[in-house]
Amino acid sequence: MQTKSVHDYHDRQDQIYDWVSNGGEGLMGLHLTSVPDAAIDFAVSQYARFNVPVNGELIEVISSSISKAFFLVDYWNPYTLLHGISDVNCTNDWADHTYEVYNGNEFNGHSSEADPEVLETFTYVPGQAEEFFNYCLSHPGIDGMPYGVGHDLRGVLFEHDQEIWEDLSPEAEKELYRVCSVENAEGKIVVDRNRLDAYIELAAWAGFLWIAGPLGRAFRMSHHEIMDCAATYGECILSSGCIIPPTHYRRIPRPPRSCYRCGVQTWCVEPTQVDESSCFICEHCLYGTLPNFGGANCGTKFCKFSVCPNHPLHHMGQAGVTESLRTSGQLMAVARGDAFTKLHGSVGSTAPTQIGF
Repeated sequence: MQTKSVHDYHDRQDQIYDWVSNGGEGLMGLHLTSVPDAAIDFAVSQYARFNVPVNGELIEVISSSISKAFFLVDYWNPYTLLHGISDVNCTNDWADHTYEVYNGNEFNGHSSEADPEVLETFTYVPGQAEEFFNYCLSHPGIDGMPYGVGHDLRGVLFEHDQEIWEDLSPEAEKELYRVCSVENAEGKIVVDRNRLDAYIELAAWAGFLWIAGPLGRAFRMSHHEIMDCAATYGECILSSGCIIPPTHYRRIPRPPRSCYRCGVQTWCVEPTQVDESSCFICEHCLYGTLPNFGGANCGTKFCKFSVCPNHPLHHMGQAGVTESLRTSGQLMAVARGDAFTKLHGSVGSTAPTQIGF
């Protein structure tokens, strides 16, 4: 049977967003922590690299700009670091594999299949943080970053309720205006808005590189439980708000919510209890050894989904669909067109709708 795609899970919930929304403290709680001196020192080194002046009052501007980069990855978009940037990636393995979670010691005790609607999967990618860090160093500035990152970073700096101007003291703001002032064509000293924005963006860019790259790895791991777990074990999952290491789950190479015996994905697959485990099974595998009764042609149900490899008419191909309809008395309805859309989808569809009775 064909594997479901990510888009088939219409009720899927982003687990990290739910975590952040429900907790109210962000993913890492960085707003409860002052910007580390190491991050400020790295940012100052980048100002020196480009011969941009820094003095005591402007350290406040730099620190505030870095805090906005932290706000982005901690609260505004907590998935930012998890898509090809840091040591850990959020993957689509949840859509292609079944995750059997064990409630107890390693692979002992009761188990159940993780619900793909409330499941996210993560993997550790050694060297990825260094690659991103080195690329950005050689392409300095927010415009040199991936578009989504740069767009969001400018957003938290200038466009939203917590923009940087809310954090600066009058002294720091005055000094920033002074450093970013130029003489215009009329000989007047005016603030150059482009220079002002560039001064602020440089610190945010440097702060993002620090927390995403190798320099901030220890800090990142100590505050980001998912990253720490994935780095320790090579992978992990987030299921219904719980971070679970691979010592407490097994990844099975079959689609989620598919039959644990034959692997089909169809309308008749339902959860069942097998010993101490909760898993999914289809009608054929559950009742296939019993004699059919009451008009059933597969297990205890009558099914017209003859493309299923377990269907008794599967070997007949399209003819099997016709035969199923003929034996159920619905062939005439299809001939009239009444049931065609219900059974096969709109005109031109190549895949029959999954229907069973």
